[in-house]
Amino acid sequence: GVRRDGREVIVEVALTRLQLDGDDLILASVVDVSARVEARNRLRWAVDVGQVGFWELDFVAATGASETLLLQQLGMDQPWTNISEFLAEVHPDDVEPLRESFTKFLASDDTLHEAIFRSRTAAAGGEDRWTLSRGTKVANSQGQLQRIVGFHFDITELQLVRVDLERSNDDLDRFAYIASHDLKAPLRGILHLTNWIREDLSDGISDGVDEHLVMLQDQAERMTRLLDDILAYARVGKQRVAPEKVDLSETASELFQFLSPPDTVRLELGNNLPVLVTARAALEQVLRNLISNAIDHAPVAGKPLTIRVSCESFDGYCEISVDDDGRGIEAEYQRDVFEVFRSFCEEPSVGSTGRRTGMGLAIVKRVLDEIGCHIVLESKPGHGSRFRFTWPIQP
Repeated sequence: GVRRDGREVIVEVALTRLQLDGDDLILASVVDVSARVEARNRLRWAVDVGQVGFWELDFVAATGASETLLLQQLGMDQPWTNISEFLAEVHPDDVEPLRESFTKFLASDDTLHEAIFRSRTAAAGGEDRWTLSRGTKVANSQGQLQRIVGFHFDITELQLVRVDLERSNDDLDRFAYIASHDLKAPLRGILHLTNWIREDLSDGISDGVDEHLVMLQDQAERMTRLLDDILAYARVGKQRVAPEKVDLSETASELFQFLSPPDTVRLELGNNLPVLVTARAALEQVLRNLISNAIDHAPVAGKPLTIRVSCESFDGYCEISVDDDGRGIEAEYQRDVFEVFRSFCEEPSVGSTGRRTGMGLAIVKRVLDEIGCHIVLESKPGHGSRFRFTWPIQP
């Protein structure tokens, strides 16, 4: 039908025969079902676009049902009517894990079941097809299980990406191992050789040669630190440790002393720094790199530097800030400071920690990404920098 304003509507007409005082009558009802049809169409469009295959297990009728799309995803010719027929089409290596998880689901109070498996066609030499299956229980008014309904997604492309990502991570781990062992060996040899040369020449060494030997040692030590940072970057998220109580005030003070800053640098702690229950190593890694970064970018010689650690607590997490009144960072560089090998100060400041490798802030970002936290930089050249990052109060 068409409304007076020109909009189309879909109506449902029902006719009922009646007798009233001996007369035959027809009772007609006209209901506007446009919204219901539109909702149904939207669902169908979503299913078609998302390539969703629906399935159902009816425990009352002891039958199963599946749509054509699902059968295509699984490489099946005929609809399955029970769980056994369905499992017959699953890759043999995935049958028992899938059966076990589904059995536990039926015996539990859980309302949602999720599983990832391969179709059996992969075992016969065909293409591997991966499926994500989700289902939920449907009970009657007495709470008795009537059926389970669910859907399947073909996630083959996603699985291939995951496999490639895992392979890349494995390659990164192997590279980190080589960097921390094989590449360090010649660097240690260079450091030993420079010491032996200095000892052999003894008093006969000229100022120029001695200066060059010192420069060579500095470069070798810097390369060693870079390899250490690459290894630390690669290891982020690989080590799982039990959470423990960490006093933020004590931790910040200990890290500051560990970095052996010059006398012109001082640490200021905010009031009421909390005691967190968290992974100590990860939090220390973030704080150590941020404090070290502040020291490395201190003002020119003779001007004091103040580093302040403060914290604000919110619902379930806190926001920790590391401020300094050092050189600051130009606006055009602020977006890239968390990238690997990016350092925007060519000459180290007086009293620098000597650890500048362009990896410190990248490690900070990676640690925070692993636990779902974020970090924000606020900086103005000549007025210092502030790094604010979130951290969970409880694990």
